[in-house]
Parts: sequence; structure tokens; C-alpha cells
Amino acid sequence: MRLLQRISCIIVIICLVLMGVNFFIHPLNDWIVRIVGSILLLMIVTISFSTVRLHKK
Repeated sequence: MRLLQRISCIIVIICLVLMGVNFFIHPLNDWIVRIVGSILLLMIVTISFSTVRLHKK
């Protein structure tokens, strides 16, 4: 679970960087922003799940 949590955090950071690029530097294509947003939502759920699992052990 610890590895899953670390990988999810890395993916969230990458997604936030891409969103920052979209907002501050250069607008990205609509489909890229939608995919990054979907991945971000999925990773937030994954981080929450793995955190609860770690604290239950």
C-alpha cells in the first residue's frame, strides 16, 4: 500500500504541473485537460483508499 500511495502522489504532482502549464503558460488541448482531470480524480480516490488501508493495519 505504501508503494501505491507514493506512485499516486507522483502522478498527482505531474497532473498538477500539467494543469499549471495549462493555466499559466500555454493553453493545452481540451482533450488533454479532460484526461489529466480524470486521472487526477482517480488518483485522489486511490490515495484516500491507500491511506485508510494503511491506518487500519
